[in-house]
Amino acid sequence: MKKIRFVAIAAILAVAVTSCASAPSDVAKTKPQTDISSNETVQQSDLQKKKRYDGAGIVIAVPVPQIKSEQKTDKWIGQFVQDSITTNLARYSKMTVLDRANEQLTIAEQSLSESGYYSEENTAELGHMTNAQYVLAGSIQNVSGIYAVNFRVNDITTNEIKSSYANRYTLKQIESGFAVQEISREIITGLGIDLDEKSLAELSSIDNKTVSANQNLAKGAAAESEEDYLSAI
Repeated sequence: MKKIRFVAIAAILAVAVTSCASAPSDVAKTKPQTDISSNETVQQSDLQKKKRYDGAGIVIAVPVPQIKSEQKTDKWIGQFVQDSITTNLARYSKMTVLDRANEQLTIAEQSLSESGYYSEENTAELGHMTNAQYVLAGSIQNVSGIYAVNFRVNDITTNEIKSSYANRYTLKQIESGFAVQEISREIITGLGIDLDEKSLAELSSIDNKTVSANQNLAKGAAAESEEDYLSAI
């Protein structure tokens, strides 16, 4: 009888030990696992939502800035600044840029100028005439050899100033291209357009070849308008 009880107890103990040994394995099977592929998909989706704003869909007109100077030798500055800024706007944003090569802008400038009231204050009129949503209006005033520049971008549909910039420069800073690079950079970033490090670096440097070409073209055009054909050549 004692022998039978001993065998029964031994059997019960064996079952208990086997059950305990298998427990950790069962726990491991039910442990929650992190879904790595799902997290990567969410991160990629977030990056897509943070896509850089580049101004796509905006049409901006860039008329020649008004040159407020009694010096005839300053007349070239307007076209030089216009050409340089429009080049930068087209290069560093996806906006559609209307410059002096655009027939609608040329007609609008001539019409408003002939009527005697073309100025920074009538950007809405110029915008309607060119079908532009934004207009970059500017003025450059020579005060005893120092040039005060003022630029602003108006949204003609809301009459809101979207970006503006004002500063003073020497003639040397204008001729070298330093001023137009700074103006362009501040106007572009003021519009909320995201520039990468390479673009910012380029707008902080000067391409002497491009500056020289734009300057010669502007000075030639100014001389021709004054019927100074020798200088125009």
